[in-house]
Amino acid sequence: MKPIFFATALALLAASPIASFAQTDAPVTRAQVRAELADLERAGYNPIPDDVKYPARR
Repeated sequence: MKPIFFATALALLAASPIASFAQTDAPVTRAQVRAELADLERAGYNPIPDDVKYPARR
């Protein structure tokens, strides 16, 4: 009986962090998308690269 209790407790403890990573089902607002895009651009993301033919065809 004791090993079953220990295994169950261990499984519950191992599965508890999964709930903290769940995403919400709420839709993303336009303001949130614009803020994320601004953050990306500040981090160095360039949506229009200088080399428009990349990757080059051979």
